Amino acid sequence: MPLNASNAKGSVLRLVRPEEVTEPEVLERFRLSLSEDERARIARFVFEKDRHVRLVARGSLRQALSEYTGGIPAGAFRFGYSEYGKPFLEHPVHCTSLGFNVSHCDGLIAILIAEGIEVGVDVEAIRPMADLLRVAHRFFAPPELGDLRRTPEDLRVERFFQYWTLKESYIKARGVGLRLGLSQFWFELEDGIRIRFAEGFDDDPAGWGFSQQRVDAGHWLATSMRRRSA
Repeated sequence: MPLNASNAKGSVLRLVRPEEVTEPEVLERFRLSLSEDERARIARFVFEKDRHVRLVARGSLRQALSEYTGGIPAGAFRFGYSEYGKPFLEHPVHCTSLGFNVSHCDGLIAILIAEGIEVGVDVEAIRPMADLLRVAHRFFAPPELGDLRRTPEDLRVERFFQYWTLKESYIKARGVGLRLGLSQFWFELEDGIRIRFAEGFDDDPAGWGFSQQRVDAGHWLATSMRRRSA
């Protein structure tokens, strides 16, 4: 089922194509592993395609957690949610230090898990955007927007999604939503990936690690990871 599973410093990234997960026994196993709350959330979606993607995403997350923890049953995990909606593990108690994050877009689900690390992952379908610069002006910091304007037009879409996925993965890792202020942090992509913060921004760039990759011809993915404070 996973497209790949890679390990680096104790982290695992799993990629799943939901349209390829069609076996009735697998889908039923996923359903049985979910909590009543998860099933209710999935049932609220109007279209079957959306319900299928969410079922595969939640079921694949539980399966990945089971494998990461050495075989804890997928149905044994219980989740809580922060005041900003970020999920975390409440049970089993000895697994609550695990960091995990899920992202999905058209045709792809990404799951990132790591021990003792705050993690964020974002995957996006690369697509032409007629209003690309207008969107960037709204969501990017001035240094990112300036770099995007200088990028040759035939490379601009890919550059846009490099920034977009990095910013999304960082926001998701922090777990406090858009209150961070999108113009208060930005990425530099020359000679590696570095994050910069505006004066007074509450974070330290030294603790973060970032990665990004073009998964296939149609998707770009980025991850953000920081070790939790003791």
